[in-house]
Amino acid sequence: MRSVYKFLLGVFAAWAMAMPAHAFMPESGWWWNPSQSGRGFNLEIQNKRLFISIYSYTASGEPFAYGAGGEMSSDRTFTGTLTLTKGGPCLGCAYTQPTTQAAGTVTVAFDSPTTGTVTLPGSAPIPIQRFVFGLDAGNINLLMGEWTVVRGGGSFPVYFGERISFWTNQTSNGKLYAVGSRSRSPGDIAVASQDSSGQYILLDSSTSYYQFYALTPSGLNALEGRSWTYLKTSEPSGAGLPVLAMRSRSAAAVATGSGPGFASALENPMSVSTPPNDGERARQAAMQATEERRQQAASGATEGRLPPELRAVLASLQAQLQ
Repeated sequence: MRSVYKFLLGVFAAWAMAMPAHAFMPESGWWWNPSQSGRGFNLEIQNKRLFISIYSYTASGEPFAYGAGGEMSSDRTFTGTLTLTKGGPCLGCAYTQPTTQAAGTVTVAFDSPTTGTVTLPGSAPIPIQRFVFGLDAGNINLLMGEWTVVRGGGSFPVYFGERISFWTNQTSNGKLYAVGSRSRSPGDIAVASQDSSGQYILLDSSTSYYQFYALTPSGLNALEGRSWTYLKTSEPSGAGLPVLAMRSRSAAAVATGSGPGFASALENPMSVSTPPNDGERARQAAMQATEERRQQAASGATEGRLPPELRAVLASLQAQLQ
């Protein structure tokens, strides 16, 4: 077990060293400070421009809307002139032109895709975080839904695609696992676990190969990390390939067929399509494994193996299908 975690820690350390210090994407959406309910921030980033709207109050307690927008000074900081908007139309009233006035300077500083600080006029920096209201983000259930995965990059820009769906969970030896499959191929089972370092997915990729992913969330709808395609008679080794995964269907859409999702992903991921035969899938997996070895040879990475309980849980699920 010690070698498992030594390997995983080494993977994450090498990945972190390879990534630029500024390499993250702040997430657009609602932000707040949980200890200061009644006030919130909506942040939207397009290209390198940020717009922030704030629902807050005047000194006398009247609610007012504030806003600011403009070019970010870096990938994680923004400073702009805050504008107070008032005198606009009430709910159900005819439109009236609101008036605006400058209300000081606002600064936003992100330290991760989902955490940061906002500094308002006359205020110390206020810690803020993404407002999570529809996802179970505290455990492996964050993976519920469909993920569209791109694997590859580095010295050799060759890329591979995958779609993996999770729609249920299972507890084994007191630990919670997400369970799903390759989209539209329910026989290709996927199982995922989580610990303090990140999230791990094992996919039964073909008759001869597994795919293993070691990931960390980048916001609520993206994952980043490394992946390995390897023979079932061996263990994953080397640095693997870079991975970026984006949520393409919501958990509700995958589980019930009714919920948000991209149009190209609207087919039922649990329905059975006509997949490539085992020989073709094995050929594709072997090609991916060859590309990984090619990149690993250039990186000089060390060998290691995945958390063993993932394979045991996957084997148990496969036995239930037989």
